[in-house]
This record gives sequence, structure tokens and C-alpha cells, in this order.
Amino acid sequence: MVAKVFASVRNSFLFCLEDLEKEIRRNFSSYDFLIFSIHPSFPREDVNQLIQKVFGTTNYLAFSSISSFWNEKIIEKGVVCCVMKMEREGSVNLQVLDSIFEKESVNQLADYFNTHSNSFHFFLGNYSESMGFFIEEVSSRLQYQPVNNIVGGLCSTTGVQKKTAIFVDNKIIEDGVAILSFHGFDVATGISLGFQPYGITYTIAKGEGVKIVSVDDGKEFYHIAKDFLKDIPNPDIRYLWYAPIYILDEDEGYLATLRTFKSIKEDGVEFYGPIKKGQKFKLSFAGPEEILNEDKRVATEIKPQVPYPELTFNVSCVARQYVLEDKQHKEIDIYTNIFNTHLFGFFSFGEVGPDSKYNRLKLFNETSLVAILREK
Repeated sequence: MVAKVFASVRNSFLFCLEDLEKEIRRNFSSYDFLIFSIHPSFPREDVNQLIQKVFGTTNYLAFSSISSFWNEKIIEKGVVCCVMKMEREGSVNLQVLDSIFEKESVNQLADYFNTHSNSFHFFLGNYSESMGFFIEEVSSRLQYQPVNNIVGGLCSTTGVQKKTAIFVDNKIIEDGVAILSFHGFDVATGISLGFQPYGITYTIAKGEGVKIVSVDDGKEFYHIAKDFLKDIPNPDIRYLWYAPIYILDEDEGYLATLRTFKSIKEDGVEFYGPIKKGQKFKLSFAGPEEILNEDKRVATEIKPQVPYPELTFNVSCVARQYVLEDKQHKEIDIYTNIFNTHLFGFFSFGEVGPDSKYNRLKLFNETSLVAILREK
């Protein structure tokens, strides 16, 4: 496969696409598929029509993201495009669920993964409080091990109420999932955490959806979380992004997932992912250096599994990028340096991938998920 990544930063979505089309035409006489990461400030009702007008194809997947990765650069307001041209045995195809709330959506996606268990799947979902539970339901129906072939994330957007968007053909999807499947590829995936647990272990006494109401013997978690920010001038919920909760596996005690603080309210503390009664968790902490060291360790570990990769996908949490501070670009510097290939990715509102034992599919927070691919 020949894969390259291009970017354009213009005030007009049309101008961005025209810039990209010219650059792609200089590098490719033809291609098989396009992936677009689009800043949410561009009018979403124009996206499908303009992509088809400029590129003359429906072989694309597009989605909203507040920032995107263009090789070793972060594009904060523009469009990033990944172009793929197959050369050997590989192929790609797109599977779409318009809504995760449709009755058979869980079974449909699980059946698709079970049927194509030897393929790699790039998972793209809309952000909602229900998405994490949907992913867990799909995971419970997977009939193969290890679950190491699904990596992706949830689109991101600006504004608290504005929904994320996935663009496919003439559809704008706001509550669904798009799966880009790669058949005939060697793939290696990695999960970079970097956060270390500390302190006492809490047990969720009352949890509702994405909210912890009380812990242990009924202590209101609202008061505990509020104390975390005590004596800090102008407290901001983002300060707690340095200390996501570290949820332990119910059976074996290893890390199941991280959860990022979303809001602290009297009726409960909200997170960017599912919470369940009975789960045990600790607080965790990381700074930029701990995160970057973990990125390097993970990249070095998976590189030998796919020598000379042809494309890298990277999905990294918005909160993780906040914690990286002025070292945000160093994460993708590490990946491009070690993998020596073009990199496409985005800032996510949640990352989708396997747990550390590759037993189950999970929705993570504050991770960096990476996949390297080479066509067979």
C-alpha cells in the first residue's frame, strides 16, 4: 500500500479541499480510499456535497475532530486527509451503523467483527454517554480471542451541546458508528497509558450511567472530588485531567480502563465513560514525561511485529493532550521517528481498543492508541 497524509488550513472548507485535491493529484494517479478529519467549525451540511464535487468519489470516510494529526504536526483548524492506494493483496471496505440505538445494532456489529476476525478494523464512533455501554455490549458478543484487531476512537467537537459528526456518502451520522476494515494486512496495535495509580482504593456504592454518586459506605463522591480542588485558585475541572480514576478489573485486579473527570455536581461526579456499581478504582497521576516515556516504550515494543509499516493510525484523548501541555507534538514525534511512516490521527473524546489482556473491547479515556499497518 502507498499511503500519505496531507493537510490544509483555510477559512473555507472548499478551499481546503481544493488544496488537498491538487496535492493528492501531484502524488497519486489514482487511489482507493480517502479519510478526512475535519474541524467542526466548518458547516457540516456542506461536507458530503463538497467532497464528492471536488474529488468525484464516494469512497471516503469523514468525521469531526477539534485537532488532527498530520504526520509530525498537529492541525488545530483545518482538514487532514489520509490517502490510500492498494498495491498487493489488501482491500478496504466500510461498514456503517446509522444509530447505536436501533434494536439490532449491537448484534449487527458483533456479527460483523466475528465474521471478519482476521481483519483489522478502524473504529470511529460518535460521542455520547451511551457509546461506552454499546461497546461493552458488542464486546460481550465477540466470539474470538485475542481481541487485538480493533482500534479507534470517538469523534470530538467544540461546544458542550453540539454533537459530533461522521460523514459517509450522503449521510451525516450523529449517533452511530463507522468501521473501516482492512483485509489482507499485517497489523500491530498498542495502548499507551503512562498514568500510575496511587492512594486508597474506592468502591463505587452507587453509580448511574457515567456518574459516581457515592463510594464505600455511602460517602458522597461529590464532596471527595470537590476536596481534590480545595485551596486551588480559580479551580478548573481540567486540573483533574492529570488524575483520572484508574478502574480495576472486577475479576483479576489489573487496569480495566481510565476515566476522565467531566463535571462535579451535587447529584454526582460525571466522567467521559461508563461507571458501574461495585467497580473498584484508585486515583492516578501522570505528567508529560511519564506519558511520553510510555509512548516510546509501546512504540518500541510493537515496531518489530510489523517491519517497515506503510501507515500509522493514532487516536489520542483530548484530556491526554491537555496533560502533555507544550509537549503535545512530542507524542507524534516519537511515533513518526520509531515507525518511519506517514501518520494520521485525531484528538478524541474516548478511545476504543482492547484491554491490557486482549480479552475485551473497551472505551478508554486519556490513552493514546496506535496501529501500524502493512499490506501483505
